[in-house]
Amino acid sequence: MRKANDNLPGFALVLVIVMVLLVPAWGLADPSSETDEGLETFIIEKSPEELEEQAKLLAPAPSGALPPSVWQKQDRLRLTTGLGWMEGEMVQEFSATGRVLGGDTNFSSILSLTNQGTVLEYSHLGWVDEDGGHSIEAGDLHSDIWGRVHGVRYGWKLAENRWPHLGLYLANGRVGNRRSVLTYSDGADLTARLRLVGEVATDGAYYAGLGYQGENLNLYSYSRDTRGRSGHNYGFFGSYHLFDEVFLHYGCGERRSQEQGRESSERWAVRLPLTPKIPLVLERAENTYQDSRHTTHSVMTTLPIADLRLLLRYQDTSWEGHKFAGKLITGDYQSVVSSLNYSPDPRLYFNYQVDVQSQHGGRVSHQRLLSSYRPSSRLSLNAYTGFPDIADDSLLRLQLRYKLKPDLSFSVDYGDVAPYQSRADDREAGRGFKFMFSKTFDVATPAVGAIVLGRVIDQTGHGVPGITVKVDNYAAVTNEEGQYRFEGLPSGSSQVRVDEDSVPTFYKVQTPPLTIQIARKKTIQVNFRLVPLSTITGRVYCDANSNGTYDEGEGVEGAVIHVDTRVTASNHDGIYGFYNLLPGRYTVEFDTERMPRDNENANGDGYELTSPQRVPVQLDPDKPVLGVDFTLVQNQRPTIFQDLPE
Repeated sequence: MRKANDNLPGFALVLVIVMVLLVPAWGLADPSSETDEGLETFIIEKSPEELEEQAKLLAPAPSGALPPSVWQKQDRLRLTTGLGWMEGEMVQEFSATGRVLGGDTNFSSILSLTNQGTVLEYSHLGWVDEDGGHSIEAGDLHSDIWGRVHGVRYGWKLAENRWPHLGLYLANGRVGNRRSVLTYSDGADLTARLRLVGEVATDGAYYAGLGYQGENLNLYSYSRDTRGRSGHNYGFFGSYHLFDEVFLHYGCGERRSQEQGRESSERWAVRLPLTPKIPLVLERAENTYQDSRHTTHSVMTTLPIADLRLLLRYQDTSWEGHKFAGKLITGDYQSVVSSLNYSPDPRLYFNYQVDVQSQHGGRVSHQRLLSSYRPSSRLSLNAYTGFPDIADDSLLRLQLRYKLKPDLSFSVDYGDVAPYQSRADDREAGRGFKFMFSKTFDVATPAVGAIVLGRVIDQTGHGVPGITVKVDNYAAVTNEEGQYRFEGLPSGSSQVRVDEDSVPTFYKVQTPPLTIQIARKKTIQVNFRLVPLSTITGRVYCDANSNGTYDEGEGVEGAVIHVDTRVTASNHDGIYGFYNLLPGRYTVEFDTERMPRDNENANGDGYELTSPQRVPVQLDPDKPVLGVDFTLVQNQRPTIFQDLPE
């Protein structure tokens, strides 16, 4: 770790306090105006001139010119930038996640600004387009041969689970490859359960792995030659599920290098259930390095006790021919490790660890306490301390995270801090403070994707202009030929439909909404059909002169007529009608249970239906059916003459 400037931590602390006081005022929204209550709403009708101007604005696009899609760019990139101080150095963090040009993107980098200049601590860029079948990586990468490497790598998709990669790794004297090399890596399923992976480099280095995954048996073997410090090594791992909760594990490996000689390891383990909630793990491991060897036997179990969870592990290690500080060490080494987890509240967590070590008659005990407290969604506190001496500075580590706003956060770390936390970090950590402000914001990016197009047509096959078609929240309007088109739609499951509000009242959408699977570089055609709504009309009349036709004044008011579930009644002229009906077959029925009365007849005589009660009707698109009439006659009471007694 670089030497800290003693004045900077104090200056940083003062700056932090000032920023904490000022930042909450950043970006405050203007107060919204109050809404008046108790007011009645009303509608102001447009004048004929205003209606004419509106019609011009809503007129369909000229023939042959497709209107543009009117959606906003949906793909977004979330950027986070952080600026802070650590051990007298300014630290800049930057990360980005989201989609760019149809690919999932992630980027992160760490910069240290020192008196000697800017140092790039870590950087990684990843871009994967699953639909297009391409990927790009750059910066700090992982190689199956060397582990951490620096360079660039390109991949392409050959099959569902096969992505070959070509890489260029730059020479690195500290980690990874020592010379710049070109590599090719690949992985393929030989069978449904057998998979082969590998990586080869131009300097002769290679990695090959073969894995088998069954229902109860899992096996994996590998061979690696780094052509460098690690030399050649290979290994084998396997696990087998015997029955219930009984598992067997085995692993072995060997490494041979010119610099460090031969090293081998072997491990056996079995997991047994003492009870359904208490497992017991027995393990034996043996490691050999040059002329030294140590063998370890251990037993481990986990005990749930109410809200507590206790882990116990006993380990006995015997050394043979081990050299430490120029002295030959032979003997046994025992340790007991216990870990107690306790969470009285979802916001509060404790982990108490005790490690007791015994060797050559001596005994050393280490006790540590990990505490975590999250009082709100904005604030989290973590502390790693010794116990009971929580003030032991050599073990003390503190962490505070506070979200000032949804897009602005602040953090403070104390203890063994590093510019970033990564398994690839090979810098030596130092003790001190780290302050960091982070800001997050979203950026719209191009949505490169699929094309969805089609036509909206009527019953004759002609295009209907001015109709709005939607794909989820995206919208496009049909041109004079009834055509619409979307470009650059993001991948996924979407619904395409006609916006009912844009359809004229005399039309009905016949094609229901459709769910489509959108993928990049894919063109999907979806056509929609509109059908004009039509009418069934007729008259109910009393044919008083029996001429078989309607004459003035013969209409009967109040007759009830049914068309399926629809009901209406005749007016004072006997006319009835059913409107906005879809094409199809209907039955028009006269309701004889609700026969109208002849109010002009002093005797109150009623009517009798002389025409058929039910009339089948075939309603074709844009062809109304007229003249479905029902004929009545007066049902007069007979007059009886009777002599009265004298």
